[in-house]
Amino acid sequence: MLRSIDSTKNGINTIVDLNDALAHNMANVNTTGYKQVKLVFKDIQQTAVSNIKSDKEYFINEGTGTDSIGSLSVGPLTQRSVIDFRQGSIIETGNTFDLALNGNGFFKVRTPEGEEKYTRNGAFTFHTNGTVTDLEGNYLLNQQNMPVIVDLQESRTKDIIIDKQGNINVKRGEPGAESFETLDTINIVDFANREDMESLGGVYFKPRNESLNPQIATTCEIVQGSLESSNADAVKTMIKSIDAMRSYESMVNTIRTASDTLEKAVTQTGRPISS
Repeated sequence: MLRSIDSTKNGINTIVDLNDALAHNMANVNTTGYKQVKLVFKDIQQTAVSNIKSDKEYFINEGTGTDSIGSLSVGPLTQRSVIDFRQGSIIETGNTFDLALNGNGFFKVRTPEGEEKYTRNGAFTFHTNGTVTDLEGNYLLNQQNMPVIVDLQESRTKDIIIDKQGNINVKRGEPGAESFETLDTINIVDFANREDMESLGGVYFKPRNESLNPQIATTCEIVQGSLESSNADAVKTMIKSIDAMRSYESMVNTIRTASDTLEKAVTQTGRPISS
């Protein structure tokens, strides 16, 4: 009886963790470049269960009178969270510095304080001093690990063409005699083991092992004038949340039933029947 209460309690704890993750995903279904979080569960303990062959044996031991028939779990445990880096849909915006990544890779950005992060959110803004930042004010970095600088001179932002490899080209010259000049190259990187990445909150990531150096992404292309949407599906997330709530209610009822049964066993078993 106590084992059932304990294992059900462990199940409730994992359902609470799952519901928190689902709520976080639901809150970010419209966040550009967001990658949904999933949980990995494991059994806390597997207890061996044996079958007594002999009628004379009333306990389990290692003698010949027992035969293993399997194992019994005492409940699940949330082992860790993982980030689902599957590709999100690419939505066209038409803005020059809206950049979507198609494939495996990350933009590398640096905060004003010098911290480096990795993101899939390509909603960038061009500033008059030539720098390019995201909506949080983090600088977009080039392949030399320095802030991207776009020197427009007499050109306009609509004359900027960013190709699939991240080269920032600007159109110079008069109509009929235009030429293109490459101003800088955006640093698009990837990691050999993306499962080692951890979320910094929102759309920013970093490797758990700081010694891991990113590599130049070879299977990723930039799509200018577009943004990558969240890969969290609102409908599927809502269905999972409803299922989790039903499981939670079922487990609460299980504990309530076990508690009532235990109370009767303690307070009523062995009580003499009054005449």
